[in-house]
Amino acid sequence: MTFYEAGALTYVGGTIAGNGGNSLDNLPVPLIGWGVYVANGNSNPYVSNATWGASFIGVQFEGNCGLAHAAVVGSGTETYGFATGFLFSGCSFLRTPNLSTANSATFCISLGVAAGPGGTAPAGPPLKTSLVVIGCGFSPTVGYTPSASTPYIGVLTGDSFLSSAFSAPYQVTHWGNVWQSTVEVPTFRGPVEGPNALASSYVVFDGTSGGSGGGTCTISSSAPYNVSSVWKIAKGEYVIQFQKALTDSSYAVSGGVNGITPGFLQVSATTSQSIAVNTFNASGAATDFSRISVTSFGSNALLAFN
Repeated sequence: MTFYEAGALTYVGGTIAGNGGNSLDNLPVPLIGWGVYVANGNSNPYVSNATWGASFIGVQFEGNCGLAHAAVVGSGTETYGFATGFLFSGCSFLRTPNLSTANSATFCISLGVAAGPGGTAPAGPPLKTSLVVIGCGFSPTVGYTPSASTPYIGVLTGDSFLSSAFSAPYQVTHWGNVWQSTVEVPTFRGPVEGPNALASSYVVFDGTSGGSGGGTCTISSSAPYNVSSVWKIAKGEYVIQFQKALTDSSYAVSGGVNGITPGFLQVSATTSQSIAVNTFNASGAATDFSRISVTSFGSNALLAFN
């Protein structure tokens, strides 16, 4: 299934299955075959008159061959073409166990971005492309073996798409998706907006509360997120307990103190369940402050099932 110069394409419901495996219309694509392909159709593909955008809503993809279940191309320059956006919302992608043969798609979604074909210089600054994937499910059939070389979403930039030296800028936004395998969770080179770009917890609490130690601190009613409690161990020593555990302990933490006395905050330990912090005055002595804020970023992606 192929769409050329589709303008604003919206595909709602149904199943896209059993497509791909053949060279269609002599397109200069190194990996031929797809479930659905969205691009332009003039004599200079990938450069001018690129598709304005496409949305796939509630579509099931399975049993397609070649490059991807859904192969979309965002390209063009300010001289030729349009900035392009692609949306996949509430779709399901099923991976079959015969990936080593020509009867299975390499990616579930592939995004091609290049400002010019081959070694051709782009005619003007390249346009940006946006790929948004929301609330989709990516899962295998019985017998399928995940591989890091075939991520669920593949971005083919200038150096891997038509062997072009002229990459085009792109941005990927993904929210609320179910990645059945951690091995094939995609990573992207370029701006990405997704769960790990958000705060996984934050809290503002009164460090002077909780007594001299062994008590709970008062949390600001306007600033707790994914924090169930703050436990005071001793002067200037606290453990922030998450309401919902994170996926691991390798997240980033930032924080600070506010009060009459100058001071600073130090992160002493992180686990999937909690953050331990210490606060000190300017001289390095353990000190309680009336306002302590702590925020964690990352380790909040949806857990995979294997």
